[in-house]
Amino acid sequence: MNLIKLYGTPRSRASRVLWCLEEIGVAYENLDLKDVSDTEKENILGKVNPNLKVPALDDNGFMIFESMAINLHLAKNYSQTLWPTDSNQQSAAIQWSIWAMTEIEPPFVELFLQRIILPEEKKDPQAEKKAIETINRPIGVLESILGKNDYVLGKTFTIADLNLVSIFTLNDIVKITMQDFTRTEDWIEKCKSRPAYKKMAALR
Repeated sequence: MNLIKLYGTPRSRASRVLWCLEEIGVAYENLDLKDVSDTEKENILGKVNPNLKVPALDDNGFMIFESMAINLHLAKNYSQTLWPTDSNQQSAAIQWSIWAMTEIEPPFVELFLQRIILPEEKKDPQAEKKAIETINRPIGVLESILGKNDYVLGKTFTIADLNLVSIFTLNDIVKITMQDFTRTEDWIEKCKSRPAYKKMAALR
């Protein structure tokens, strides 16, 4: 029996791994670490991730970190639905997961800083405007893709959708308008209506 341990609080990027774990339906243990001392946390994480950061995963002795890489590993090894059978589609799933981190996440993080984290006197309207302009371009790419497909890779929900939508959950907080991207908005809501997502959201 595999023993999967996920290190990281559900209120972090570990949430996307929790969603993936719920989708594939394997038994796992989530070690939150929120109530342990910094020294103890470093001792624990040092055995799983040399960067001493979460999320990190112990898959029956195989240690892996970085949330997108963890999810790709889980999908590949445990799911016949999340992980495409076609090798080109597998490469596409990796491509869209990397794209999500390079094109979608950075402007969302900037908006999170400008709209939520920074005190009023430190907010930069120009930085906020630039972040919105920046994020609209890749969302436009998705809008085009979803005009042809039900999901990013075609007719079925895969790890590519999960990884992408896990980043779009930031919009629940920063609330950019999606009025020009209705297909993308509908796709996001469709993915978030999945039972596994709802289980993860309840943990947060």
